[in-house]
Amino acid sequence: CRPPRLWREEGSENLLGGHPPAVLSGRLFQQHYDRAGLFFIHNGAPNGPPKGRLEPFSFIRTFRKEMFSMCKFRLLTDSTADLPASLVQELDLQVYPMTFILNGKEYRDYPDGRELMPHVFYEALRGGQTSSSAQINQQQIIDWVSPFLENGEDVLYLSFSSGLSGTYQSALLAQKDLQALYPARTFTVVDSLCASMGEGLLAYYAAAMRQKGCTLKETAAWLEENKLKLCHWFT
Repeated sequence: CRPPRLWREEGSENLLGGHPPAVLSGRLFQQHYDRAGLFFIHNGAPNGPPKGRLEPFSFIRTFRKEMFSMCKFRLLTDSTADLPASLVQELDLQVYPMTFILNGKEYRDYPDGRELMPHVFYEALRGGQTSSSAQINQQQIIDWVSPFLENGEDVLYLSFSSGLSGTYQSALLAQKDLQALYPARTFTVVDSLCASMGEGLLAYYAAAMRQKGCTLKETAAWLEENKLKLCHWFT
């Protein structure tokens, strides 16, 4: 992905940035590449760039939506990454709250601890209560990912280590079903081979690459290449 370059009629010295003027005259169009090659976006005029007076704001909104669908993708991980809610929001991550059971009662592990705060959990363990967890199953992943694909967005999912959970295998099964349901979209699954903040650090780097404009394919390739170069400890 490249930053947008908007320009006016030939001979004009003004370039549009983030704050376009209220009304433009002449031609306004954006040239960029998609997967199929070179094409133009021109405010809905099917037979060429528009003439005369043009309200740019609808054009800018349309353009930004198109660029998001081309250059951005949804980045998903699960709550085993142990990322705080503030960082999840800052990085624009989608985090699946995995299920855990404490003293016979089910909870969801949301980053903001809305169902059970971490200090309450650990106090319960110190008090002799027992806990277990459950992997994300195939249908849960389908239900989680489908709305993004339906919205025309591609998805990269960085999963909990396959050496510690069956979640990655569930994601691969879901991937096959989702590819059949949404053949025009991409759902890529990367086995982090990590847990806790090791997985969280990979998610952080992936979000940074997306912010730089790297594609889903480039980001996934970097994760696969570098996930075994990360050393971390967790308990």
